[in-house]
Amino acid sequence: MRLAVLCAVAVCAAGCGPAQQQLAWQDAALIKRIDASLVKTAGFLLARQSPDSAWRSSVYGIYRDGPSLTPHVASIMPFLPQGGPATAASFEAAVKYLVGLLDEKGLPRGDVELIYPVYTSATCSALAVKTSRTPQRLIRKVLVDNIEQVAELSKFQDNQ
Repeated sequence: MRLAVLCAVAVCAAGCGPAQQQLAWQDAALIKRIDASLVKTAGFLLARQSPDSAWRSSVYGIYRDGPSLTPHVASIMPFLPQGGPATAASFEAAVKYLVGLLDEKGLPRGDVELIYPVYTSATCSALAVKTSRTPQRLIRKVLVDNIEQVAELSKFQDNQ
């Protein structure tokens, strides 16, 4: 029994030596590479943001409108601190663009056509919660007032 305990302690102690320090160094190198990749990602997304603060696809026609792609891209900007203050400004500008699509009741303006109304509304709701500039009472009003409308839209989409 003593020999088994001694062997177990020796195996555990072997894991605490230089190999463990090398693993930590490799982790630091990996984290540095990941951060560099995220800096490039932030730069890419910032460069693709339109002057009106929307994101539009240059490849997929269905995503060229602005409201379809913008909430999804904007939702990752707060998670890219490697991009510096520009990512925060980009996020704020995108939220301002999206809020600008609404009328005084919090509904899409008459001239705004949402290709994916349920997905766009859901992601916009999440963005509104992430920003402090959108009044909480407006978010609640939009969600409560439109829950039946969103449910009807989702039924309509499911039937097609």
